[in-house]
This record gives sequence, structure tokens and C-alpha cells, in this order.
Amino acid sequence: MKSYRLANGKLFYCLTPKGGEEIDLPDAWHSSRYRFARSTVINQLILTDFALAMGIEYLPREKVLERFMEAKYSDLRRVFRSNDVFYEKDGVLYVLIIDNQLSLKYFSERIRAYSKLPGTRENIVIVILVFSDTKKSQVVKLAGGVKIKVLKASWKY
Repeated sequence: MKSYRLANGKLFYCLTPKGGEEIDLPDAWHSSRYRFARSTVINQLILTDFALAMGIEYLPREKVLERFMEAKYSDLRRVFRSNDVFYEKDGVLYVLIIDNQLSLKYFSERIRAYSKLPGTRENIVIVILVFSDTKKSQVVKLAGGVKIKVLKASWKY
């Protein structure tokens, strides 16, 4: 855990990747749980910034699931067990996948999983948010049975 002092004299704390262990939390489960707190917070900041920039609201998973009631259970399980978020614009469903140092294989698998859902070719767009030009050029080359839009974030965390 790191602490910093603001100009007004107040302290604020940042939880480092092993922060739970550093502050000697008595329960090992809590220590390991807080180890990933930083990435969870950053992911939520990215989601919030993206929603504000795009002027969108994320859909609850139940509402998204209603669109794919004809899909096979195994295909739905592959799609809905991830951290992807969904939003709708002009009647089209968008899936947002954030690059948290993910591999190209992961993106390829995600695209393949979505392409197996019924009606995805015309009713779904996968938006992949990356943080470097190199990653953007690599992800653009991935092909699948769905529309893909790769955006490079202009902010850093």
C-alpha cells in the first residue's frame, strides 16, 4: 500500500498488487482477494470513461440474454462467462471488450464465441478498446463472422 499527501494535507492510499499482504490482513483469502483490487478499479474507471465519452449506458446481462434465447447453452456460456459489457445504439447491440494486456488468441476466441450466436452478423458489433497502436493494428487483422470495431483509447491509467 502506498500513501500520498494531497495539497490540503489529507492522505490517500493506493492498494498495490500485494497490498492486502502488506497491511497484514489476517485472512489469506482476503489478502489474495485484494491483490487484484487495483485492476478491478482500473477496469471500472475505463468502463465509466468509455460510457461518458460515448454517451451510452450499459445493459444488464438479463436484457442481453433475451436477444439470444435461440442460442445453444454451450455457446451462451462461452459468451456470458467473460467480463464483456454490452450497450445498445440505434437498435444494434455492441459488445465492449477492454484490452487488459490480453493476448490475440483471447480476442480471437471471443470473436469466434460471438460469431456462433444466432443473428450476430447483422445485429452485433464487437468493440475492442486497446491502448496502443501496435495492439490496434494486430487486432484489426482478426477476422470472424461478426463486425469488429477497434478503438484506441486516448487516455492512460
